[in-house]
Amino acid sequence: MRNLATVQIIKTIEDIPGKDRIGYVSFQKVEWKVIGDKTLKAGEKVVYVEYDSILPVNPAFEFLRKRCFSEKYQGFKIGAMRMSGLVSYGLVLTWNNIKDIIPQSKWDAYREGDDLTDILKVQKVEDDIPVVKIKKSFLQRVFEKIFGKKKVPEGFLPFVSKSDETRAETLPWLFDEKYRGMNVYTTVKVDGQSGTFAIHRGRFYIASRNQVIYAEKISKALRELKPAKTEYWQKYGLTFMQMASKYDAVRKMRDYFHADYAIQFEQAGPRIQKNPMALASCQIFIFNVFDITNRHYLNWEGIAKFAAASEIPTVPFVEKTTFHWGSMDDLYEYSKGNYDNGHIREGVVIRADVDSFMPPPEDKMHAMWSFKVINPDYIC
Repeated sequence: MRNLATVQIIKTIEDIPGKDRIGYVSFQKVEWKVIGDKTLKAGEKVVYVEYDSILPVNPAFEFLRKRCFSEKYQGFKIGAMRMSGLVSYGLVLTWNNIKDIIPQSKWDAYREGDDLTDILKVQKVEDDIPVVKIKKSFLQRVFEKIFGKKKVPEGFLPFVSKSDETRAETLPWLFDEKYRGMNVYTTVKVDGQSGTFAIHRGRFYIASRNQVIYAEKISKALRELKPAKTEYWQKYGLTFMQMASKYDAVRKMRDYFHADYAIQFEQAGPRIQKNPMALASCQIFIFNVFDITNRHYLNWEGIAKFAAASEIPTVPFVEKTTFHWGSMDDLYEYSKGNYDNGHIREGVVIRADVDSFMPPPEDKMHAMWSFKVINPDYIC
């Protein structure tokens, strides 16, 4: 899980033209920047809360109610904001803001980088799907009463990592000289809902970002998720099952891999994240292919080869290049651009370009050598 609230040391506070009481705050160990009060000082220990986080209802955070309270999340949603041409990527809290939660003695013991997500009960804004109940027939209810109701595993798949791409801002070492000239490839970040299809030990699984929602033997999955069932799943609003049927994913994965593999994708279309790509119908875009047995991710060539054979699209490919960016501002500029329909795109994902399998992650990276850069023009 991402560290949504961390102890940080202020590096600088830049003046904002025309603003006497606020400045642009940077930190020593992360590349995020936020707009904060001018009373903050360089070298001061604070708490940085990432944007797209939810702070709980607590007297300590009541000062946020007018600007940030969300009925949907029943908490204070921390978003990004733009002011005077600058983007503020979250919130700065001082100890005075949280002293009723964290006593002075504990605060004094915290060091730069310490994670306070659980202590402050901060949650992430999720794009997960709602649970939809299907009305069961009389025979289905009788069958479950006799043989028992089958349950899918709790939580996410234990044999695949969640598809939570690392944010570039948490990786300040990216700009070390050792990475300059490294071969990388870049793809467009599709804004939708993350999903996973997996074949493992004779069963087919479907998972949303955080939860397994389907698990059946392959023989049964082939019947339930065949293309002829697409409209059936669409009728009940179960878009992940609908996509598995639409793309005949069970058969195509079984016949292509002949082994335990997972594909991870972004699902996009009408009624999903405001459909910024203006898709006429729901589609999926593969960005990961994972060899479960050997525990490694395929490189882009491996992903593209499966996509071509299965006729399941990938996320849009941008280019192969070398790591040439010298700062977060350079990466922000690179992330800018539009989807094919002209709408501002969410950003880009940058990954190491290697011969066959993706290299393992480095410090603070999620699952492989890769990270995402969110387009500042997209978030606010």
